Amino acid sequence: MTLTWISFTSPDGLPFPDNHFDFVHMQCLAGSVKDWNALFREVWRVLRPNGWFESIECPFQVHTSGLNFIKACPALASIESVLEEAGSVIGRPMVVDSNDLDQSLKTAGFTIETNKCVPCPLSPQTPDVHQSIAAHFLKQALLTDIEGYFARILSEGHFWDENAVKRYADALKLELNDEVSMELFKPFINVQFMDGFKIQ
Repeated sequence: MTLTWISFTSPDGLPFPDNHFDFVHMQCLAGSVKDWNALFREVWRVLRPNGWFESIECPFQVHTSGLNFIKACPALASIESVLEEAGSVIGRPMVVDSNDLDQSLKTAGFTIETNKCVPCPLSPQTPDVHQSIAAHFLKQALLTDIEGYFARILSEGHFWDENAVKRYADALKLELNDEVSMELFKPFINVQFMDGFKIQ
């Protein structure tokens, strides 16, 4: 099996012929795609008739029922607005609305089979075993990669300098490791799952 890194920035689209694949999987592309409509048109083109696509996005919109979450966890509470502003600067949206994705896929010609949001806690402290496992991996991924992730996004176009990125990443890590706040506010993000097929 040969894997090739593909960057969807060429005006010529994806470097594959029409009706080439039976299945296309897309994951965590927010912040990497300038034109979602163009991307989904290309996915439609390279899929064979009756081929399937799958899209998974993790928009960093932190949800909680806690009234004082903004005061207790200001970095986590501001992550959506920070990413939205960064997206406007770099010209690629960082926060993608599921309704917009649904409409873009339908406009491209896809039949949507599944469109659902699955809540994923930011802390493993949850009685649901499956959610606890997912939360564990999400938390470890954030703690390990968050500074590099924000350095790439926020430093592009000189949005934030290196010191500002580090301060924000350190604040996020501190809040994620605050077990009292995590237990009190039970913050979570919604993971968006979509799949469907091409009829032609």
